[in-house]
Amino acid sequence: SIKDPDRHDGFLVDPDLEEQDITGSRSRTISDNWETPVVELNPELQNASLQKDRRTLPAVFRWHEPCKSVYIICSADNWQKKHYLQLDKVDAKNSSRHESVYLTIIELPEGRHEYRYVVDGVDRHHPKEKTVENSSGGLNHVLRVREEDFEALDALLMDAAAEKSDSDSEYGQIEPKMLTPMEAMKARNQPPALPNHLLHKDLLIVMASGLPCHYGSNYTILISSHTIRIQGNSLISLFISVRQSKMEVGQKMC
Repeated sequence: SIKDPDRHDGFLVDPDLEEQDITGSRSRTISDNWETPVVELNPELQNASLQKDRRTLPAVFRWHEPCKSVYIICSADNWQKKHYLQLDKVDAKNSSRHESVYLTIIELPEGRHEYRYVVDGVDRHHPKEKTVENSSGGLNHVLRVREEDFEALDALLMDAAAEKSDSDSEYGQIEPKMLTPMEAMKARNQPPALPNHLLHKDLLIVMASGLPCHYGSNYTILISSHTIRIQGNSLISLFISVRQSKMEVGQKMC
């Protein structure tokens, strides 16, 4: 086929002009009539994506006074979600000292967070926790999650990765730190440090399926093991659990 000299790539060319910018006025006139599509992102999906990418650590919150209901609202979720505290223990052995302990666990990302206790519908503050004044003249508790809080978990992950890797066949981008003879001796003689969540019994919780981070009515707290034995290649731990106000004895394979 013979190309039409008066057409150029789909645009009509004025034969009276020696040169013409095809991306000039005509194309701009056409594009001016087009409507630029506006894409609006769902803010809930954006917030969910950001929260998914952020690392979190479990924080334990306790309330020690008797009440009908108590929950926490915090700045980590824009004060929108109610984190209810569940009754953990009632000390009724001594009638003169009746203490109720309510607690919950909230996953918090790195940064500074403010929170408030709402006890029976009234804002309350804990006398032993740090507080700051808010914009309305009330008090908010403040908690800071630092990058150093993640170091224990990172160390465990690095140790696990080092055990699985073969130094003769794999390479990495991190240069290992050269230890002095004294540091190497201390490292060999001392066991690795436990992460924070293994130092607190309240964090050793087996949640029922489908429950959020706070306690539900059906939960199990692992108490200190009484017997540990090795069977084959497995570590068997005998423990006592509390389920629906009943004490049960069982064993767990680690």
